[in-house]
Amino acid sequence: MLKNNQGFALYESMLALGCITFLCLTILPLLSIIVMKVEDSKERANSWVVLHEQIQSIHASGQIQSFEIIRDGVAYTTILDEGEGGLCIHYETRSKKKKTCLS
Repeated sequence: MLKNNQGFALYESMLALGCITFLCLTILPLLSIIVMKVEDSKERANSWVVLHEQIQSIHASGQIQSFEIIRDGVAYTTILDEGEGGLCIHYETRSKKKKTCLS
């Protein structure tokens, strides 16, 4: 058997460096984008849940009440928005203000 005790050859080192560079420049940024989109989807789903709970409360009591509820670290505020013509949930994520409305 031939044994090479001198370490990596130059081409092996360059190939390994190329693979590491590829991972750092493509795969890791894509993973971070996917994680952000999943978080946005969860926050949007939570806004619809809060909106549904507010509608159930209005149906039971007959009164529209503005309130704020915190879920998973995000504050959801219920507001009757005359401009949108319906009930809206306002919330802020990563310094972006968003809203979900039901007209």
